[in-house]
Amino acid sequence: NRTKYLLPAILLSLALSAQAQGAGNGKREAIDPNGVARLVADSGGNAQVSVHGATGAARFVRVTPGQKLGAQRSAARAATDDAKKVRSAEFLADYGSIFGIANVAGEFGEARIAKDRQGGTHITRKQVYQGVPVFGAELKAHFDAADELVAVNGTFIPGIALNPRPTRSADEAGRAAVAMVKADRPQAARLAAKSPTLLVFREGLAKGVAGTNHLAWQVEVGNGADVREFVYIDAHTGK
Repeated sequence: NRTKYLLPAILLSLALSAQAQGAGNGKREAIDPNGVARLVADSGGNAQVSVHGATGAARFVRVTPGQKLGAQRSAARAATDDAKKVRSAEFLADYGSIFGIANVAGEFGEARIAKDRQGGTHITRKQVYQGVPVFGAELKAHFDAADELVAVNGTFIPGIALNPRPTRSADEAGRAAVAMVKADRPQAARLAAKSPTLLVFREGLAKGVAGTNHLAWQVEVGNGADVREFVYIDAHTGK
């Protein structure tokens, strides 16, 4: 069937064309345009994919109402929560390259499930790097009331490569964070740091620009009154 082979070729051409136009407009290119084209083809041409400006990874994937997202390994509906967990994990395994995922089992924490009033189910997986949580990074899979996977969105940080064992202690980070806030707010009294949290912090993420990954201590500094600051201290350099 000539159409069977022609459709993916057309979709790949459109994906590459859109990527080239995006690059010309100063937008970030998709990290895997071939994977995007394959997802669109497997979704019958109905999938829409947007890309994160800071990473090039897919950040919002969805289909038009009444359609199914991606190829399904089983014809059975994902009627139970466990089945939805499996279905969403299969989707990430099959199309993870467009997000930058290499290993679904190793790069996410435990899946959390939430329901909405319209009968939808939403499964959230937070990204981890060698057991360390990644700040602001999670993907959500959305099932409609008919138990069909219709969207996946969120932020995944691809290509993390750093030493996950800190060389600066939590106490050092706490003292540095308090000193920084004191310097910025010299009139503030009784400043103290809560127990720091170790995480991977990606610079430029919130601004949608490329940045560097850091192993960092997240330190909350406050006085219980008029000061509450979050300070991120590099767990290797102390900056």
